[in-house]
Amino acid sequence: MICSVCSKEIEDFEKDLRGDIYCIECYRKKYLDSECVECGKIGRGYKTDYHGNEYCDECFDISTHTCDNCGDVYPLDEIQKKEGEYYCRDCFDEIFIECSDCGEIINREDTYSTANGDIICDKCFDRHYFTCYHCDEVYHIDNGINVINSRNREVVVCRDCSNDYYVECYSCGAIIHDDISYYRDDYSYCEDCYPGERPELECHCYGYKPSPIFHNLGEKTPRTYYGIEMEVENHGDGYSTNDAIYSVKSHSDGERLFYIKEDGSLENGFEIVTHPCTLGYHKKEFPWKDIKSALDKWDCEADSTCGLHIHVSKRIYSELDLIKLALFIFNSSNRDYIKLIARRGFNDYARRKELSEYKKKDLRYSQSRFEAINFTNEKTVEFRMFRGTIEPKVVVASIEFVDSVTNFIKNNSISTVSKEDSWADYISYVIENGKKYKTLINYMKEKFEHYLSVIL
Repeated sequence: MICSVCSKEIEDFEKDLRGDIYCIECYRKKYLDSECVECGKIGRGYKTDYHGNEYCDECFDISTHTCDNCGDVYPLDEIQKKEGEYYCRDCFDEIFIECSDCGEIINREDTYSTANGDIICDKCFDRHYFTCYHCDEVYHIDNGINVINSRNREVVVCRDCSNDYYVECYSCGAIIHDDISYYRDDYSYCEDCYPGERPELECHCYGYKPSPIFHNLGEKTPRTYYGIEMEVENHGDGYSTNDAIYSVKSHSDGERLFYIKEDGSLENGFEIVTHPCTLGYHKKEFPWKDIKSALDKWDCEADSTCGLHIHVSKRIYSELDLIKLALFIFNSSNRDYIKLIARRGFNDYARRKELSEYKKKDLRYSQSRFEAINFTNEKTVEFRMFRGTIEPKVVVASIEFVDSVTNFIKNNSISTVSKEDSWADYISYVIENGKKYKTLINYMKEKFEHYLSVIL
């Protein structure tokens, strides 16, 4: 017999599955023993790297390293060290990148993308770049212009946005947003330089609070009434704001349905405050569609800083109900769902109550009127978590949410409303009362149907 590898004549041989003949030594080398890729030593049980190369134990320890990201083993010349960690080339390129400004290798999570596609580190951003207030793109400071925005705050914008949205005051040269500029004889002026008289808002002062007028459809008693505070901004000048106020007010039935007042948190807007109405009245009789049409006509909207606050008569809640209400709304497991319905998360004007910091009996109190559920009012509980809107269906859906949560917590135990999966029980309650909460259900389906599908 002849060995198929070394061609020596042999008496003792081994045969592989293909029928090839090997001497004992060649067979062992090919099928039993391994050759270290570094030192050439023959042995068994050698370790391998990502490419399949085999190493004796000694060479494996000094010639390879494990990537701390993917866990695979690579030769040392294919490993890069950064921030005390070891990475293969693919992982290194995936995690790190070179700053286009200073050349430093940085983690991609700590970078900014500029408007022209460059990647910069946070140090270079702080020193040489800015984010345009208007378009939210990152630019070099050489491309920045200091302006006064529509909320009378000084911000920096890029040159393109400055040209598109801002004008120069003819008198002082300040660059101001066109929405807050005043025009006279084809010249633009800032508020301080405008040579004419500026209009006063034709609405009630912020502290105005008339005797409530209650509206219902003759529902069975006891009835639950809801008062709405709708904040809106006007994107024209002071004159068009008054035009908007007059237009909206024409649907108030002589202020028997609602009234309009100033709000210091708004730059060029006002607040529409309804008299107490039942849910049915808000849905069937209240002129929400007419109000929206009037607001649209005069370029008014509820922007990101506006809120929609819903007041509920406090007498319908027991002390235990108030505790259950806080436990449900501030349950961390419900946070994402409520954020979707409220159209915004907790914020400085609708603060989250940290349940772990309170004894249960103290949850029925508020430390500030700016909590998402405000318990400080003498006669009402105020739900402040909703982002502003002028859309009638969204307003009604928000009221239905408050009504459904109120009835859910009143009809269930404290353990049910405070458990981790209380949202599933709440959704079941809403579906069971689908006829009453049709607008809310449709709104939830439109906005986050996948959440409902998971729960139901």
